[in-house]
Amino acid sequence: MNNLFKSLFFTDLILLFFSCNKKDIRIQTGGSEIVSFKVLPFEIRDVKLLDGYFKHATQLNVQSLLNYEPDRLLSKFRSEAGLKPKAEHYHGWEDNTIAGHSLGHYLSACALMYQTTENSRFLDRINYMIDELEECQLADGSGYIGAFPNGKKILEDEVAKGDIRAKGFDLNGIWVPYYTQHKIMAGLFDAFDLFNNESWKIHQAAYREKLELKKQLEVSTIDFSKPEKCSPNETTIFKTRKHGWEKIKTANSEK
Repeated sequence: MNNLFKSLFFTDLILLFFSCNKKDIRIQTGGSEIVSFKVLPFEIRDVKLLDGYFKHATQLNVQSLLNYEPDRLLSKFRSEAGLKPKAEHYHGWEDNTIAGHSLGHYLSACALMYQTTENSRFLDRINYMIDELEECQLADGSGYIGAFPNGKKILEDEVAKGDIRAKGFDLNGIWVPYYTQHKIMAGLFDAFDLFNNESWKIHQAAYREKLELKKQLEVSTIDFSKPEKCSPNETTIFKTRKHGWEKIKTANSEK
């Protein structure tokens, strides 16, 4: 037993010695961050999957994603903008006041899958959905994008004016509306990343949506921390840090 304790003691000493003498390498990005990093993130396109479980899983995901119909995901966006839907909307989540968040997730998934596989079908779907969302924005006239029923009226005429009725997951009768808008915004920005700042339509769509959300949130007495924590802020902060909001804003006038 004594020999065991001695062995463990000397092992700890050796590990302590090497850990104390190991150089702590830090990475300075030259960016706006005030801290240094030990590791940095890398792009999905920098990784190539070889034959195996992960590649097989990716192939299954490709099949699953391509089974979804963009027009069904866009259906309620069109009806809320006063346009005729091109297909019946999906049911489940899309039957409720959380409708629309699925399209945001799908935009993100297509952008990530295109970077992973370079399958042009995902790029085509992104372009198509962005064009359709732009049509909805233009039909609405103010830049609002939304799929849950009566959402614009509730957010503008009630929430933006300080009429806040928050309880559980409910905000003025809508189930987590800013969570839903956050997913749409995140999907737009993921597509924006994919195009490397070259698509004015994505810039424009994201900027219009940002202005609309900003207008709704600029109420000093707002307190809807019960249903959600103003999740659009997360997307705005992350993407502003990465790209600079001026790049997104100025693209609003480009065609």
